[in-house]
Amino acid sequence: MDITSRTITKEAYLASTNIESIDQARSYLNKLRVLFISNFILSAIAEMDLGNFSAIVAIIELVLLIYFIFFCAKVLKAEKEARINAAFCILLAPLSWFWFYPRITNPLKIIIGKKQPPASLPLVLSEEELKLKKTESRKKFWKNILIASGISLVILFIFIYLLAR
Repeated sequence: MDITSRTITKEAYLASTNIESIDQARSYLNKLRVLFISNFILSAIAEMDLGNFSAIVAIIELVLLIYFIFFCAKVLKAEKEARINAAFCILLAPLSWFWFYPRITNPLKIIIGKKQPPASLPLVLSEEELKLKKTESRKKFWKNILIASGISLVILFIFIYLLAR
């Protein structure tokens, strides 16, 4: 699709969310970047054996992870996105962050002007279409859960095998 034929502006996209301004979107984006990076680094540090310092790092990581979860839920609510994305991200962290990060930050980047808005906003669906979409969404969700669980199990078995050697 040609970019010139796009009918949605970033202002219209902003109006379709609960985000009040470009500054708020920029603030959310900056916080998300810091939280993703710090959670990833702290989870790697927490896995190291640092003696007494390990307990302190683990507590800091837990507190930061809880804040991260609530902040992601807040941003998803502001973007009018499904909060199940945050639950999926937490269950399979940190592997799921590669999928979740663009999903949560792309709407913010559109509002700020770093990305092009979609060609159109989602249309209002009838009851029947909404039920059909929910059914398809559930099927897709469980399929993704099964795939992610399978990948996680394979990684877990490899890790256990390497430890047993």
